[in-house]
Amino acid sequence: MLSGRGVSVSGPAAATVPGGLTVSATATRRAAATDSSGFVVLTRGGETRRIPYWLHVSARALAREPHAVLRRPGTYRGNTRRGKSIVSSYRFPSGSSSLGLRAHLFGPELVFRLILRGRVTNAGARVLSEAPGVSVSPRLVRAGDEDRLTGYAGLPLRLNPYEASFYGIEPVVGVFRPAPGEYDLVFDTGSRRVAGPFTFRYWVNDTTPPSARLLTRTLRSGSPLRLRVHDRGSGVDPTSMVARVDGRYRRVLYGSGRVEVVIGRLAPGRHSLLLIVADYQETKNTEDASKTLPNTRRYSTTFFVR
Repeated sequence: MLSGRGVSVSGPAAATVPGGLTVSATATRRAAATDSSGFVVLTRGGETRRIPYWLHVSARALAREPHAVLRRPGTYRGNTRRGKSIVSSYRFPSGSSSLGLRAHLFGPELVFRLILRGRVTNAGARVLSEAPGVSVSPRLVRAGDEDRLTGYAGLPLRLNPYEASFYGIEPVVGVFRPAPGEYDLVFDTGSRRVAGPFTFRYWVNDTTPPSARLLTRTLRSGSPLRLRVHDRGSGVDPTSMVARVDGRYRRVLYGSGRVEVVIGRLAPGRHSLLLIVADYQETKNTEDASKTLPNTRRYSTTFFVR
């Protein structure tokens, strides 16, 4: 019925109706990754029936990539210039270009192997920094198979519908309640021109929101409120921060673990503060999590203006 590029589809020359019809598809070891489609055509006298079929051949190229094993969570360095350019697309789910992601990454990629054992709630990684001119895009897949993304969480997207920038692009990938086994964390590039050094953070079982602590409880009118925030897992997400003083929204500044809330001039006396802050794992949490926004801290306290 159909053959070519290492793929063949065949069926019997005749069939009995009513009855079964077996159509077989085979692919050789050298078959290229491809889609094939067509029709099984049944005829009897002047009657014709066309039964459509579609098949996809997955030729796993990622299995040929060298990789380093990440044995524990932490901060790591990589350099995509040292990688190979073997894989250019990651699928299932596919169609990520409609969400603003590049469908093909033709530059060199760097692969790190994750080994998840036992019961794991979540795991993930995010790009912390890139050298000037460098642009890397992470993906998370089952080991050795670029056609087995860990769902939409394996794409660098914000997936939490309760946060701002839903479906926005963010260099964070993860997996939610993964099966035990091996996974590949891939950092790919659009071209060799943008390949180079970068750093990233890898975490497992980040189920705790960031901590927050007010540094100065008494201050002069016009001085900013200062706080320290910290997250040991995926790290503090600065874009998640919201502050309200006496119920009114205030501007928030963040850098190196310190937060400043611009409060302006307030009357002397006692005032209230609400600071909302989340980590990067929260960008991957969905309604399948144990509760809404489990990695978001709502820190309430009071302070005094003299």
